[in-house]
Amino acid sequence: MFFKNVVHVVCVVVQKVIMKTATIDDAPILATIHVPAEEKAYAGIVDADYLAGKTIEDYTEKWTGWMSDPDNPVTVAISYEGDTPAGFICWGPLRTPPPGTSKIRPAYPAEIYAIHVHPDFWKQGHGRALMAHAAQEIKAAKQNAFCLWVLEKNQTARGFYDKLEGRRLGKRMIEAGPTQVRELCYGWRDISILI
Repeated sequence: MFFKNVVHVVCVVVQKVIMKTATIDDAPILATIHVPAEEKAYAGIVDADYLAGKTIEDYTEKWTGWMSDPDNPVTVAISYEGDTPAGFICWGPLRTPPPGTSKIRPAYPAEIYAIHVHPDFWKQGHGRALMAHAAQEIKAAKQNAFCLWVLEKNQTARGFYDKLEGRRLGKRMIEAGPTQVRELCYGWRDISILI
């Protein structure tokens, strides 16, 4: 047979994803990821003028405020590829419980408030690494479950959460600029599966 002695060699170069806990000083980095990630992910879902009006300067100010609010504590981790910031994840205590759940003894005590990867780094493992990192940190804080909210029409993100075995828990309507959009809640009762 002609192909009998042919050997196929596949070489894949994988950069190591490096995680860093963010501080208020990292607000500009978070903004430079956040703005283009939302522009790309929400195109065709959210009003285009609303998306175009988001600026890195505005989001630097927002991240500074979010990270310094003592009434709403957050933890943020940034993923890097080499020296380049690629994505971030932000989490903390449950703020928006899934429909039908108790606020007194929530089944999901933690919430992922935001996860964004710069479009230049999509589908390179940063999203999965960020979710694993947050799960590990939340588990170290003696919590075993978390939830998050995602735009219903964001099929890319929903596919990602489905692959990570997130369970759909409910939905709600929110305002995104001048547009009413539906969000879905995903939850993980055992976040060990993400680590």
